[in-house]
Amino acid sequence: MPTGKYQRKPYSQEYKDNMSKVQMGHFVSVETREKLRQAMINRKKKFGCINNSITRKRLSKKLSGRKLSKEHSIKIGLGNKGKTISLENRIKVGLALVGKKFTAEHRKNISLSHIGLYAGSKHPLWQGGSKEYTSEWTSGLKESIRKRDKYRCHLCHSTKNKRKFDVHHIDYDKKNCKPNNLITLCLSCHVKTNTKRERWTKYFTNYMDKKREQEIIDQTVSRCLKALPEKLKILSKDGLLDGNFDFTTQDLKENYNYAIDQALSAIKKEFKRE
Repeated sequence: MPTGKYQRKPYSQEYKDNMSKVQMGHFVSVETREKLRQAMINRKKKFGCINNSITRKRLSKKLSGRKLSKEHSIKIGLGNKGKTISLENRIKVGLALVGKKFTAEHRKNISLSHIGLYAGSKHPLWQGGSKEYTSEWTSGLKESIRKRDKYRCHLCHSTKNKRKFDVHHIDYDKKNCKPNNLITLCLSCHVKTNTKRERWTKYFTNYMDKKREQEIIDQTVSRCLKALPEKLKILSKDGLLDGNFDFTTQDLKENYNYAIDQALSAIKKEFKRE
């Protein structure tokens, strides 16, 4: 048979329908599938690819912009349901993508195709919607919380980057905008908190309590340190300290440290009563 390119007439719709009816319910045996697979492998070994570059371009042009009907998409989904990709195939796909760079146009098309794909009720973590924010929820409030938290995520402890960190409601109540109910999180950690809400509420509540307790202790210690020079002068006059502001006996030093520990314990107890 002479080789070359031959242009055939496009199939009529009637012909396509007849072919579809003939193939409907047709089962391909395992033996036949294996023969087809081996034929493809041999073709790839012989030519270096299953289809040459011209054929691939032609197929790409023909399929570009093609949209599957909803019914067709459902059928494909049902057909793939329960199927698992073998480890060998997953490794092959991974190796094929190593070092592959998409063009700017390709990346843009992917981004556009995902717009609204998981928005609202389409998202797998959708909780059925929630109440709107109050007038207290302003950019100024969020910035003050970020500043209070020193522009650091309080879950992974990463620092401020190009994207502003999120401000999370600990009890998930958008109307509760009290500072002790708000905490700074990066985008990745904020997404994590959308699941197991009860656990995260308990975790961040305990975290904020401990943080507030430590702040009170630090402030108290700071005030004590500021007043320390005057206390040292009084102790020196009473003969309890020498000229280098060191305790004259070990017992006095131990008693002094014990008094500080008792004061800190009293502060903690007082905090827990609030």
